[in-house]
Amino acid sequence: MFATNLFGAMATVRAALPHMRRAGRGRIVLVSSIGGRIGSPAMSGYCAGKFALEGFGEALALECAPLGIKVALVAPPIVATPIWTTNRAMAAATGPHSPYRRAFEAVERLTAGLVARAEVNSDQVAALIAHVLECAQPRLRYSAGRRASALLVLRRYLPELWFERAYRAVLLRVQTTGATGRQAWRNS
Repeated sequence: MFATNLFGAMATVRAALPHMRRAGRGRIVLVSSIGGRIGSPAMSGYCAGKFALEGFGEALALECAPLGIKVALVAPPIVATPIWTTNRAMAAATGPHSPYRRAFEAVERLTAGLVARAEVNSDQVAALIAHVLECAQPRLRYSAGRRASALLVLRRYLPELWFERAYRAVLLRVQTTGATGRQAWRNS
């Protein structure tokens, strides 16, 4: 997870920066994830890599600003791509003797439903990246999709304790009752 989501991005930036410094300008867009701003069960490795990418991007933006190089982070939500059918939870976590089995299976059902109802597709993410590359004054962070944006707004403006309690309550309800995400929010 870290090799792809963090170290690969760092190596690419390291290769491109000398050219941007010589030009005195440039634009770096790092593709993060909502999972880089809000942790999710059964995705700890992925979220850790994306949280690290968020920190890297934030620090890089400060380091590169005096050089005329703009850095932005794009955080898409769940996008229906093959990753959701080929890289699911580890078999050991859902094995018959795993203490995590019931919770991971519930999260897998929730994730499958979210993928099936994904409001953002890869073309929309690509269009957002193109916008970030072309706009005159890019912001540091962008999110794609109304639901993801709303969740990040709640994360940002609600007191941390309130957000964590609500978010955890919904996830716990999904994990223990098998409710869908929509049902769990309604019953919170």
